[in-house]
This record gives sequence, C-alpha cells and structure tokens, in this order.
Amino acid sequence: MPEYYAVGGMEREKRIDLFGREVPIDLTWSKGMIGVIPVFETEEDAKRYVGKTGFMIFTVNTEG
Repeated sequence: MPEYYAVGGMEREKRIDLFGREVPIDLTWSKGMIGVIPVFETEEDAKRYVGKTGFMIFTVNTEG
C-alpha cells in the first residue's frame, strides 16, 4: 500500500539560491490557493525537511 509523508506546515513561498542570490518563489498559483503542504516519499526525507521546526509529520495512504 503506497504511503507518503506530509509535513504539517503550510508554505506560501520558498526562498532559493539563484546564482548566489536568494530569491523568493511564490507557492500559490491558483485563485483561492493559500499555500502548499510538502509531501515526501520517505519518512526520513520528511524528518530531514522538518529539522527543528516542530512541524508534525502525517502518514498519507494513497489507496482507497
């Protein structure tokens, strides 16, 4: 049964390094959308992303 791991923290923008300069990327691209929730293939990747933020990790079952 496929499972994924969602991080319980919504993001409206993400800052990335673009040629040595930090720039924001908007993570809302549809009317009424207020952000995104990161979802990972493995629990280890989700834990690495969460770090010390205190966000919870939820298991998502994609069957049924």
